[in-house]
Amino acid sequence: MKKILASGVVGPCERLWLALLLGLAVLAGGCSTVSVGYNNAPTLINWYADSYFDLDADQETALKERLVAFRRWHRSTQLPDYGRLLAEVKARARGQVGAGDMVWLYAELQKRYRTMAGKLAPDAADLALILTQDNLAHVERKQAQAHLEYTRDFVNAKPEQQREKRLERVLSETERWYGRFSDAQRERIKGLVDGLPANYALVLEDRKRRQGELVAILRSAVDKSASRDQVAQRLHAWMADWERGRAPAYREFAAQYTAAAQKMIADVANLATPQQREAAQRQFQSYIDDIASLAGDAGS
Repeated sequence: MKKILASGVVGPCERLWLALLLGLAVLAGGCSTVSVGYNNAPTLINWYADSYFDLDADQETALKERLVAFRRWHRSTQLPDYGRLLAEVKARARGQVGAGDMVWLYAELQKRYRTMAGKLAPDAADLALILTQDNLAHVERKQAQAHLEYTRDFVNAKPEQQREKRLERVLSETERWYGRFSDAQRERIKGLVDGLPANYALVLEDRKRRQGELVAILRSAVDKSASRDQVAQRLHAWMADWERGRAPAYREFAAQYTAAAQKMIADVANLATPQQREAAQRQFQSYIDDIASLAGDAGS
């Protein structure tokens, strides 16, 4: 669900922070990959961060050390809660799913996101203070390239191409839980996806604003115009209060999109056959078991 919602309102640079903060790999991917991905998260995120910042060896070491400590805290304090949340999702998914269930889940994910943001902001500030102007220039080049690609793939794409990309994303996410839908189910899902509001130009405009804000915060750390505490406070606000600074038109669009996506996800879930619901229940339980195993290893 988070990926489907994020596809309309979250940019590439923000997804890096989301992945870092939420540890969403725990709630996604095949069960056999959860432990591997979680245990190797510091290395994987280091690689991803390097692709955005072009880190030197000392910067990579500093980032990895903090990620290892962050994962240790996350495993011992957050994973048990993730397991409880997923168990509640599993219970709700046994029967008819309502838009209210999606509103509840989105709110629960938001709470956990903000908890992660509060924990990570001080370490993020420490890392920002060892960045250089060259790192910032690299980030801005990556952002500019991402904007060009988004413009090509979404803003300037033909309407039918836009709809195909949306449908592909929704099917990929939902069929991971329920298994492949029939042609008739897929046709109904296509109609639901087509009903989602779209304004890619507005999304791109807000991405640029958000990413510009992040670069400005990082620049204040690099040129030492802000103290470490100030950088931490600004990063925390940027991560946790993502609605601040939105243009009124985008704020209205984001609210409409989120509400429509929540209803759509509920409607898709309710298309599932009893056999598909049972497959989803098994998938939920496999994730719950894997999370419990990871949490049990916290002291090792």
